[in-house]
Amino acid sequence: MLKRISQLPIDADFKVVASDLYNQFLEKYPDTKYYSEIQEKMLDIPGLIDDVDFEMLEAAANADFANRIEAYLGYLMKHPNGRHKKKVEALIKNMSDDYFALLMREIPRCDQKENWDDCIALCDNYLDFFRKDSNTAEVAELKTVMEDKKGVAELMAKVKSLGDRFVMSKKILTNYLEENPDSIQVEKIKETLAIIQQNLAMNKEWEALLQYSQDARVDFDD
Repeated sequence: MLKRISQLPIDADFKVVASDLYNQFLEKYPDTKYYSEIQEKMLDIPGLIDDVDFEMLEAAANADFANRIEAYLGYLMKHPNGRHKKKVEALIKNMSDDYFALLMREIPRCDQKENWDDCIALCDNYLDFFRKDSNTAEVAELKTVMEDKKGVAELMAKVKSLGDRFVMSKKILTNYLEENPDSIQVEKIKETLAIIQQNLAMNKEWEALLQYSQDARVDFDD
């Protein structure tokens, strides 16, 4: 049994396969003198996977920044309370300058493509791992800007979907301005509100004209 387990690849299926082999042995030999040892080995499976995953990070040390940070973050996501958590967090902290440079390159790109979620995720990762860094305030401000752009983009999409329901669109935009007076896109929202107001005015004029035209007492030429 131990030989079979030692030959297993330490991958995503290792925990299940190894546990099955241990349990099969215990079912076959319920009175085995190795019971306690097997229980310990089963409890140590997550730690074994943890160690192997940490060792694999050495390969990422020579990779470019994007692949390194992805590998380090991947380890922390897989092992949030892993044995090597502090070591990996230290590796990440040492990368703050590189990460900030990456962020400064990527933010304009995802901003241009309007991939707000990607922009916000980049900022969140930075703020999670470099909370006391000299660039933290700038990144936090960037995140606020990206969240504001995302919010307004979603707002405009909703207004567009309403079509000619201008009263509802006006209410949505007005409420947003009241709730977000510091939005960096206040002028954009006000411009849209002005267009909606013009449409409302034209609708009102049209309705008045229509009512007037249907009055049998009114001369056709009038």
